[in-house]
Formats: sequence, C-alpha cells, structure tokens
Amino acid sequence: MRKSILIVILASTLIAASCGSDENSSSPDSVASSETSPDTTASDTTTTTTPEVDPAAAFCGRQGGSIETDSQTEEDLCVLPDGRRIPVEEFFTSFQTPPVTAAKTEVAYSEGTIGWFPAIAIGADGNPIISHFDRDNGDLLVTHCQDPSCAGSATLAVDTDNEVGLYSSITIGTDGYPVISHQDRTNGDLRVTHCSEVDCSESSSFAVDTNGDVGWDSSIAIGSNGFPVISHHDNSTGFLRITICSTTDCSKSNSRVIDDSGEVGWYTSLTIGVDGNPIISHRDETNDDLRISICQDVACSQVTNLTLDSEGDVGLETSLEVARDGRLVVAHWDFPNGQLRVTTCSDPTCTQVTTRVVDTERSDGNYTSLALGGSGNPLIAHVDTMNASVWVTSCESLDCEKSITTPVLADETNGVAIAVGTDGIPVIVSYGGPDGDLRLTRCNNATCTA
Repeated sequence: MRKSILIVILASTLIAASCGSDENSSSPDSVASSETSPDTTASDTTTTTTPEVDPAAAFCGRQGGSIETDSQTEEDLCVLPDGRRIPVEEFFTSFQTPPVTAAKTEVAYSEGTIGWFPAIAIGADGNPIISHFDRDNGDLLVTHCQDPSCAGSATLAVDTDNEVGLYSSITIGTDGYPVISHQDRTNGDLRVTHCSEVDCSESSSFAVDTNGDVGWDSSIAIGSNGFPVISHHDNSTGFLRITICSTTDCSKSNSRVIDDSGEVGWYTSLTIGVDGNPIISHRDETNDDLRISICQDVACSQVTNLTLDSEGDVGLETSLEVARDGRLVVAHWDFPNGQLRVTTCSDPTCTQVTTRVVDTERSDGNYTSLALGGSGNPLIAHVDTMNASVWVTSCESLDCEKSITTPVLADETNGVAIAVGTDGIPVIVSYGGPDGDLRLTRCNNATCTA
C-alpha cells in the first residue's frame, strides 16, 4: 500500500480563558464604580482582546517543531524533530514565499470541495481545459476556460455514476475533443470519459478495466494509432497495468499487466516515444525506487522494465516527457529529503541515466508536474511543502544541470498540473487557498521567470 503523503496546513486556535473567580464577581480592587464622570460614557458592551498568534512560532509548530528559550541568550529557538535548533525568526523568514511577480492567477471554480486530482490540457480552441474531482458529490468535473488566462470559465459534471473522477488525467483526442481517464472508487474500475464537444457539454463514459481494484494514479495519452492509451495501478495485486483503446472514445479496449516485479505502478505518467510506443514512469513502492516501463510495440505486448533511480526514497509524483530527439526526462520527488529530482535518459532505451537534485533551497517537489517548453527544456511545477506555495523550475537544458526556480502562487496548494499554451506560455492548475478554489495560474513569459 502506498505511503500517505499529505500537506496539512493547520490553523492556530486560541482559547481565551479567564483566571480567578466567576466573571460576574470580582475583588473590590477590580470593580469599576457605577458612577461615571461627565467625560466618561458607560457602555454595556464588553470587548475581549484575543492575543495575536506569533506567525513564526505557528510556522515552527506546523513543521513539527516546538519553541524553547535559550537560557544564555534568551532567544526563542525552533527545535525541529531532527534535533536542529534554529532561531525561530530566522527559520520562519528563510522559508517564506517572496512576492509573486512572474504570474497571475484566476479562480476558475469555487463551489464545494472541488479541484482534487487536477489535470490540464490545451483544448482545440487554444484554451485550457481541466478535469478534477468533486469530493462532496463524488463526481468527475470538467472546467473549460473561455480564454487563455481562464478569466471566464464553465464547469460541468460529466460523470456522476458512483464515486468517480479520482486520479483524473486529460488529453485531446485526434477528433479534437477531450478524453479523460479516472477511477470509479465504488467499483474499483478504470473509467474513460470521452467528450463530443470542445467544452465537454456532451460526453459519454465507460468502465474500461474492471479486473480488480484498478484505475489508481491513471495517466492518458493518444497512441500512434490515434486511440487513447492509459497506465494505472492495480491496488489488488500491486502491479502496473496498461489499457489500450481500439476506438476514439475507448468503448473497446484491452488491458494487461506490464510490470509485476513488486508493489509497482504508483504515480504513473505515460507518454508516447519517438517510435510510437507507450512509455510509463512509475514508483516501485517495494524498493522506494523510480521505475520506467518501455513498450516495444503499440499494444505493449512486450515491455522492458528498468529501475532509473534507487538513491534513497525516490520516484514519488513522477512526471514524464519525451524530448524531440527521443531522450526521456522524468521529474519526481524525494520525500524524506524534500527534494525535486530530475532523471534523464541518454537515449530512448535509457542505457545511461543521469539524476540531478534540483533547487535545494526549499523543501520542493511535491505534486510534481512536468511539461516541455518551446525551447524543448523542462518546465516543472511543484509545491514547496514548508508553506504549500507553488513554484516553477525552468531548466536550461534537458538534464536540468542549471535552472531557475520562481514562485508563481503564494497561497496554500494541494495539487498542481502544468501545460504549455499554444502561445508558448505555461499555465498551471491548482486547488487550495483560503476557500479551497480551483485556480488557473498563467505565467508572464515562456519560462515563468519574470
């Protein structure tokens, strides 16, 4: 079973308590005279002042720390679970998100507990289209932006049978319409919703794999034959499965196991290689490694399974892309160290692999999502787990040897996905903030750096 990884932002709660006897009685020294001077106005209203929460102390607490005062310097220290003792103000300041100047954010939808498992694609009309889960009602929602920045949008429930819409992934089919993979939690099935309009105002949904508890962490792409192909995890066996559709709407399909070497197939990300065959990055939960499955044909009847990164507890939140020359690049998360990692293959078969730790200044890499920019280099959206803000890492080469990481959204965030618009400008979908909104962040330039 996969490890549970959650960012929990705790609101501090203060309870004001009175000391001494009942509030209706007091000592003679504390009783105000019932007689008032001419300059004084008596009031029946009692004002209670609540002490302000020290934000630095609250931040320390959210990281599992406690406050202690140094007996010699009388300075307040944040004592962290790993034993580090850091001046509390220094600790707080070092992890705050600087002002966001590189992007602008619009609220795309805000009704109910929505936005879970967000996925994004650029529609045939050039505007973002987003799939996400309505946790209140157990439905699959689609939000269609009416412009590139999503200043206007419309949201529809496109699949309401059972509790559906979990782990959604969205792409645009060869017919120009969105197609979405997601899980039916009620039955443990993999489902596909195929839209027959650009905005998904008309759609049809199918259970495409019902063999076990499947459909976890799904990822969808359009195969070289023009039909959808989906990777997903089977939680009943712990294996990686692939579903190959034989129609545009996936009303006909075949599914099979392609990696059974342990508890594998978590956090799947699927793309199509330069040879036209599916490739999937995923996590080996048994060994805490990053894995890749390279199909040798369109139907994935033969597959090569490799471990790409085994240094520590890695391979969470994988996101895979294929460069123009066929090389593979995977962004993923090192959970214990809070580090974003980028693993690059030197060729389409991954005979040589390079892994780099990217941006070590913060606790980065959660909810990792990778897209290739107009330059062909990775753009990686991810969440800083210390304060749940959204950042984009713009790599200067495919292997991300050099990069610039820039904040694009300071509000609390619990999921992100990135895509590049037809104009070359990245857009990031996320959910969170004070009201739990679905949001669309649009960068000011092609690298999200200014």
